[in-house]
Amino acid sequence: MTPTASPLYGVAAASTNDVWAVGANGTIIRTNNDGLSWRLQQSGTYNNMHAVAASSPSIVWAVGLFGTILRTSDGGSSWTTLNSGTTVSLSAVLAISPWEAWVVGEKGTILRTTNAGQDWQAVADVTSAWLNCIVRDPAGRLLVVGLHGTILQYDGMRWRLQAGGAREFVSVYAPTETDAWIASTDEYSLLLRGNPIAGFWSPQSEVAPLRIIWDVHGNFNNDMAWIVGAPGAILHTRDGGCTWKTLHLESDTQIVKVVATKSNDIWAVGFGGPLARRPHSIVMHYDGTSWTRHDSIRSCCRVG
Repeated sequence: MTPTASPLYGVAAASTNDVWAVGANGTIIRTNNDGLSWRLQQSGTYNNMHAVAASSPSIVWAVGLFGTILRTSDGGSSWTTLNSGTTVSLSAVLAISPWEAWVVGEKGTILRTTNAGQDWQAVADVTSAWLNCIVRDPAGRLLVVGLHGTILQYDGMRWRLQAGGAREFVSVYAPTETDAWIASTDEYSLLLRGNPIAGFWSPQSEVAPLRIIWDVHGNFNNDMAWIVGAPGAILHTRDGGCTWKTLHLESDTQIVKVVATKSNDIWAVGFGGPLARRPHSIVMHYDGTSWTRHDSIRSCCRVG
């Protein structure tokens, strides 16, 4: 059972046992025993936290509103607030190593540190779009997506901007340097798959019952991926998106983030639930056989 009722917006795993989730009002929770128990950690902020990334079971980064960047080097026993040099909303963080991390967010913000967050260098004049997600492919290239159809690629030398049309891109997953998935959330929610180097993208098959796709992730198997969204559901494909298997939750829930450490270890977080007037955090875990649900107002149960 999760120790918070706050909505959860981000999740990261350093191993199959070590998992963090972040959310509203500075919420950070952690399990180090594969979800058997969770602890609420003291973040030192009441700002909403949007994303979290783990370099190791000890070193973790988190980002959120008003330029908030947090880092821990002891697994979350204590968190340090870093000086990001900005007050814009930060959407995503990518941990490269214990010392290096990238952060993206509002107004085209792209930040990088190579000294554990003591200093942050801003990447200027790439885009003004709100950036929502940053990932690194197995070849080391960075891929960033955002609003207004923004797709950015960084090869270590220069940034390249691709035009993705009038789309609101919120998530990207890149199992190889020539294969990536992009989730779009707008009135025509869409899942794209393509070659980020060639700049060729094509829509995947219909992914009903999702009206909104919030996230896409996998475990670096080209044809295996998970997507989550609203109304609360988790969808899984093993054939490159030709067919999808659906796990339904309540219609008034939203699952907003999913992460896979391997094909039989998947974590997803969100909020909502049957009590519309009560905040309600959701944490889901798949162990290769079934999903275990961890709720702030109910004990764990088996689903699907």
